[in-house]
Amino acid sequence: MRRLNEEIDEHPLEEDQQRRLPVPEPGSELQLDKTTTILIAEDHDAIRLLVDAMLRQRGWEVTAVGDGAQALAAWSAGGVGLVLMDVHMPVMDGLEATRRIRQLEEGTGRHTPIIALTAYARREDWESSLAAGMDDYLTKPIDRRLLFATIDRYMPRD
Repeated sequence: MRRLNEEIDEHPLEEDQQRRLPVPEPGSELQLDKTTTILIAEDHDAIRLLVDAMLRQRGWEVTAVGDGAQALAAWSAGGVGLVLMDVHMPVMDGLEATRRIRQLEEGTGRHTPIIALTAYARREDWESSLAAGMDDYLTKPIDRRLLFATIDRYMPRD
């Protein structure tokens, strides 16, 4: 059985689906350093623990929660510089949590990068993530290289 990411590599997203935020300029507020917290919002314990361990091994501070309502509360508490947000979660899904974060950011000049995590690679899922205000999109199973490359778009180079 082939992994989903292998299938996606064989059928890359169309050019318009490759839309991402521009790579942040050095010194911009979008950039993180290793002391900035990355918030993981993922309802599956094994995935949450795996991503948490990968990020901590790389030296980042991590907060991990199990649903969108907890993600919104953790983000609201401050100190979160980037969110890895599962799209389908109980209590509040990742799309609704993202919409609420974007509403709270309105007029503040703040924009927290939110990266969708989903098991679905359909065009509709990608489009709904962007429409909710997510900045990027990763499919499960999580590929370590793709995860780090995506986060690095918002992180200064060491």
